[in-house]
Amino acid sequence: MELNLDDDRLLDIPVSDATITARILPLDELVELGKKHTHIVMKGGVRTERLDSNEYSKEFWDRTIVSWQGISRGGVPIPCNADTKFKTIMKFPEIADEINAGIADAKAATAAAELKKSREEASRAKADEEKSKQAELAQLQKQNTALAAQLESAKKAAATAPVAAADLKKIQADLADAKAALDKTKGELAAARTATQNEIVALQGKNKALVADLEVAKNQSAKADEIAKLRKQVDLAVAEAEKSKQAAKRVGTLEAENQALAAKLEAAKKAPAPAVKPAAPAVQNFGPAVSETDAARTALEKQIADLQKQNTELKSQLKKLQP
Repeated sequence: MELNLDDDRLLDIPVSDATITARILPLDELVELGKKHTHIVMKGGVRTERLDSNEYSKEFWDRTIVSWQGISRGGVPIPCNADTKFKTIMKFPEIADEINAGIADAKAATAAAELKKSREEASRAKADEEKSKQAELAQLQKQNTALAAQLESAKKAAATAPVAAADLKKIQADLADAKAALDKTKGELAAARTATQNEIVALQGKNKALVADLEVAKNQSAKADEIAKLRKQVDLAVAEAEKSKQAAKRVGTLEAENQALAAKLEAAKKAPAPAVKPAAPAVQNFGPAVSETDAARTALEKQIADLQKQNTELKSQLKKLQP
């Protein structure tokens, strides 16, 4: 028995010295054939369906047997038509058995081939899925490693920041949990050599947790830097204020001294000049006479001028220091 190359539904079935070309009838054709030869009959007042087996068998074999070779009678080939097909099958049932066996073997071979093909396709699909999951898992592991490194770096940068001990412990615990989950996933992958969708979803969840923890650590580090910067600015402002305070205090002192010196000068101007003793006869001095009051007045005026100059300079410095 072999398949006819012109139609994959045709079989060349050897029967003794003859060859019968048979056709495999599809299921829908068999159903249609059964309905065609089923009739409604009344039996005892009850409608009953009855199959006309002779007509059904005659048309079945007429459709099944396409042609034959080597079947003859008295050396004369028997024509292959509906009547001779049915008569031959009825007279030689072993021919029907051979045809049915050939068709059954062909169906089994077709089913086996389809099953093999399906298994091969399933195997390839499984291998592709395994490869895809392995690649996805490797990518997730790589992302976890990178996120863990970034989180560790952020923790070091924020080591001097005023982070609450509870928050730091929580970050460390979350990182430890993430590492433990990753190690567990690696162990399960090595043992089972496969990764399920639930494991991938779990790793994605851990990724999100690590990203959230990393953002928390980065925010804490940024806040610490901002606080340190503000503290430095406050220290500078305090120092500048202290300088301004000292300068203002010194200006106030100098202004008080200026006022005192001005009062003294005014008093000196109003005071009567003291009597000047005549010069000794033995010594003549033709230069202008300068009283002690005038000398004191000149020295005082110079001191006042110097203080005013210092006062002006200090006011200028104070103005620069004020915001």
